[in-house]
Amino acid sequence: MRRTILTAGIAAALAAGGMTALAAQGSDGTGNGGVLHLVEQGEAQNVFPPPSGGPVGTRFVFSSGVYDTDGNRIGHDGADCVQVNPDGTFHCVISVQLPQGEISVAGLANGPDNVFAVTGGTGAYRNARGEARAIDTEPGRAEVTIRLIG
Repeated sequence: MRRTILTAGIAAALAAGGMTALAAQGSDGTGNGGVLHLVEQGEAQNVFPPPSGGPVGTRFVFSSGVYDTDGNRIGHDGADCVQVNPDGTFHCVISVQLPQGEISVAGLANGPDNVFAVTGGTGAYRNARGEARAIDTEPGRAEVTIRLIG
């Protein structure tokens, strides 16, 4: 389950699964467009069963280190995901802390390849919008591409 949710990361998931870091290739770092390539490596997680005992309502909370594509740690993320469908689909809200600010993403995750909406940010990313794609590459690790528009 960690692997599926981690992809929803980068946050996101940053997403979800495991997200990693920021190599601002093609970006001016202002949140005004560009592409961020990140690697997420899971660090801590917890799963809370739903009060009803069924799978819907299961809550998965995790944090990950965020790295650039050269392996340098550049930040961290945090996610809160809730299972919304018995098929294993989770809704995740993920915040990714980077040197120039924070990027927030949200969306549905199910499986090792997920796309989330960039819902906002702070600092250099205060006007952020776009999408983040997180692909699990191994348990606890994901490659994340954030495409900013605007």
